[in-house]
Amino acid sequence: MSVDIDEPISLPATGSGRTVLDIVVPVYNEERDLEPCIRTLREHMLRTFPYRFRITIADNASVDDTLVIASRLTAELPEVSVVRLEVKGRGRALKTVWSASDAQVLAYCDVDLSAVGALPICELGSQLGHRRLQTPVAGPPAAMTSQLARFAVIGFVSTVAYLVLYLALRGSMAAPWANLLALLICGVVNTTANRRITFGVRGRDRAARHQSQGLVVFALGLGLTSGALGLLDMVAPGAGPMVEVTVLILANAVATGLRFVLFRYWVFRATTRPTAPTRAPSTQTAA
Repeated sequence: MSVDIDEPISLPATGSGRTVLDIVVPVYNEERDLEPCIRTLREHMLRTFPYRFRITIADNASVDDTLVIASRLTAELPEVSVVRLEVKGRGRALKTVWSASDAQVLAYCDVDLSAVGALPICELGSQLGHRRLQTPVAGPPAAMTSQLARFAVIGFVSTVAYLVLYLALRGSMAAPWANLLALLICGVVNTTANRRITFGVRGRDRAARHQSQGLVVFALGLGLTSGALGLLDMVAPGAGPMVEVTVLILANAVATGLRFVLFRYWVFRATTRPTAPTRAPSTQTAA
């Protein structure tokens, strides 16, 4: 989230009842990650932002318990509100909330906070005409820990299935072909499981695209594992299946780390980022 202000806008006194900043968090089926995200963001704002703010959860036609959790947070936390939309669309959700907001500055961030990283609250306060605050505290991606845990479990199961399948195929074909088939089958299943369980993407929308991108990730993993087998054949010709398995485990560890990064920041990441309107002609807010 960044703020570009040519001239300081007129602000109410600190502690007044007027809302200065409205941060919209558009969500769709985020029942797992919504609460830790909102609590992390709220605590960070309370520590670093001297003006009144609001965190608006824009429930984008979720079909899980996202709305229930959002309503509970609204009842518990005075700085949090929720708006429910019955039609999907991030742009529609942001437009609806922004057009009804009474805040002077409007912004948004993703539910995992990865789009904002370290929130530039001290720069925001300075540009709004307030004295420069303390060094901003980094806002950690609240969803990353839970995503890593789910990804690790799926990865472990996938790796075991891959090794079992590889050993089963190895008896009837050469190592490169056994590696290719085992990795392809497990790669498709792995992408499907991570799509739904790790990153909370449901329905058929963009499913084909996600699988296509997953195949690109699979190709990179295939390159790593095939390269490892080729190197083993050069260094130790005639090595047995158990040595091959050991090498593949190491290569898969590297491929798994690469897979998580690509899944999180490419395959299952939204590609469009709207620009927030502002209440002052000289003010522009973007996330």
